[in-house]
Amino acid sequence: MDTDSNSKNDLAVQYIALLEARMHVADKLAEAYADLRSITEQTEAVNAEVNTLAQESLLLKSQLESHNSAIAKCQLLSEANEKLQMELTDLRARGATAVVTHGGQRSTNLVSQNHHNGSETSSTHRDTVDQSITDKRGLKRLQPHDSISSEATAPSMHADGHFLHTHSKSTVSNCSFASSSAVSADVQLHVLTSEDGEVKCRYCLSPFSSPHQIDWIQHIASCESTPEDVRNSLSSADAYSFHEGGADMVGAEKLSASIDDHVTKKGIGRNRIVSCNYCSAPIKSDSKREWEKHMFAKCPSVPSAVREIYLPFSEPTQMNWTPQSHNYDAHPLKQSAEGSSPSLTTADQSYGDRSPLYFPTEPVPYLPDGTPNTLRFRAWMDIIRYQRPRHKIVNASGLKMTSFKKMNQFPEVRLIAETSSSKSTLGCYAVPEYLQQAFLDHFDGDNKTGRPSKGDGRRGPRGHLQEPTPSTVFTKSDSFDGQNSGLRRNSSVEGSIFKAAAYRGSGSGKKYISVIREIMPSFAMLPDDSRKAVKRGVRLFLEAELQDKFADYVIVKGGGTMYMIPDDLMDAFKEWAYEELTRCFPDELIVRV
Repeated sequence: MDTDSNSKNDLAVQYIALLEARMHVADKLAEAYADLRSITEQTEAVNAEVNTLAQESLLLKSQLESHNSAIAKCQLLSEANEKLQMELTDLRARGATAVVTHGGQRSTNLVSQNHHNGSETSSTHRDTVDQSITDKRGLKRLQPHDSISSEATAPSMHADGHFLHTHSKSTVSNCSFASSSAVSADVQLHVLTSEDGEVKCRYCLSPFSSPHQIDWIQHIASCESTPEDVRNSLSSADAYSFHEGGADMVGAEKLSASIDDHVTKKGIGRNRIVSCNYCSAPIKSDSKREWEKHMFAKCPSVPSAVREIYLPFSEPTQMNWTPQSHNYDAHPLKQSAEGSSPSLTTADQSYGDRSPLYFPTEPVPYLPDGTPNTLRFRAWMDIIRYQRPRHKIVNASGLKMTSFKKMNQFPEVRLIAETSSSKSTLGCYAVPEYLQQAFLDHFDGDNKTGRPSKGDGRRGPRGHLQEPTPSTVFTKSDSFDGQNSGLRRNSSVEGSIFKAAAYRGSGSGKKYISVIREIMPSFAMLPDDSRKAVKRGVRLFLEAELQDKFADYVIVKGGGTMYMIPDDLMDAFKEWAYEELTRCFPDELIVRV
């Protein structure tokens, strides 16, 4: 029994020892697997790094090859440049030698001929002098850039008193190689002309879209590839002197009148720098008015042809009265339908039995289309401000001018009022001198001397006015209610209409917003403040025109107010709305209906 128990104990001990050995082997295997995994990851990282280095080496190899090719090209260009310099020096030397040699031979021939004849006859002397005059005339035809030395062009005086010439037509072209190193301002020397007639910039090889040399000059002067000395030469007034009055000049009518073509703009936003193309001076303003002012008043290098474009009230020429030209004190003549208004020369200029009105200033000498102001037009606002200084102009005052224009057939001209503080408007109607007294009577409503107003004869109030600038066309109702007693809302109207939940006037008409949308299709896309300002302007217009009957054309429903336009006031309202919307929203499409 003891033996059996001992053997069992031995087996158990051996089994436990075997299990412990297996567990020890398993631990070693786990450690080996962990080491293997770490080595695998390191190997992958090394392989990735090797691939990256291989790509970098290929890139460096390609860069090295391109660098070597660039060095070879530079060497070839350097050799070609040296050859060209040698050829240029040789050509200059040959040109100077040709001038001296040809002149010396001719002088020797003339001297030997005079010595052989003993004395020169009067006919020979006359022929020599005639030849000298002919050569002088030939020299006058040379361009300013053909630099010829005085020794090669001027006739020399021989010892016996006769002129000896040392140049000929064949040597004039050769003398150009001996010219000074100054850069020529002739644009022809800075362009390339292909066989098919295409003209390109010599420096950036860009083809010119315009056939006019003025555009070439402006391109080269602003081209980034143009050398600095060439840019300075073509930015001066000398570049334009080659074309002014010449046979190959660019026509004056082709000279661009847009100020954008005479300035260079770099950068965007606040960092934008605007500089003059002629004096390269920066213009510290984003206003095109200031750019134009720089051209006619400040720039010392601007060509006279360009300066005349922007001179205020300059003499009308083919240049400064192109459709794109700008004028400081007048706006374009409004184009009316054929037969709708008489011409400036056929209008009846009858003054009646009264003399013309007196003004402290003279009217503008020329109209915006370039024609002389023979009828002495003057802006209607100036007429009122000079002749009725106590009157102030409100938005509805323009209806007086509109009705007067319809009753009197005279040319439709727009001018900026010289008494206006704003020069950014589209101008107002102008009245010829022979109708200014009648217009003043019409404005005052004098039925004895002036013509009656259109409609039922009701007159709008002459209250406190504001100058019609773009920012005050549709004025807030509060400011008008405080200043203009004639435009205040009647207390009874205020109580019965604006405090009521629903109200409809007895008058019939068309909703104002329908008319506004016909005139301005984009009205619905305007901001709320702009639409409200238009609505306030409509209310002021109707209050001024309808007065006591204003409440009949108001609809109040659901807390909102709608204004109706009477049929007999529709034409005047459309005209007023067109003028005001055009002035206040110059960037929007406004349609005359």
